[in-house]
Amino acid sequence: MKNIFKLICILTLFYSNIVFADIKFWTTEVQPDRMAKQEEMAKSFEAKTGIKVEVIPIEEKDLGTRATAAAASGNLPE
Repeated sequence: MKNIFKLICILTLFYSNIVFADIKFWTTEVQPDRMAKQEEMAKSFEAKTGIKVEVIPIEEKDLGTRATAAAASGNLPE
């Protein structure tokens, strides 16, 4: 019985971390009008799901370097 309770607690914790996690969205569409549209879509998504989306602009020339650094630190975007 204790093992079942432990399993339920672990699964609940795991599920709550997934359900309420924020999303980091990297984009190379960094032009102001495109950023505005992506921010608008992120806000609409948050309103519908409750999940916050952080839109992170990255210049295309910097994408490889940023991805390598993020992977090394264990902080890649979704």
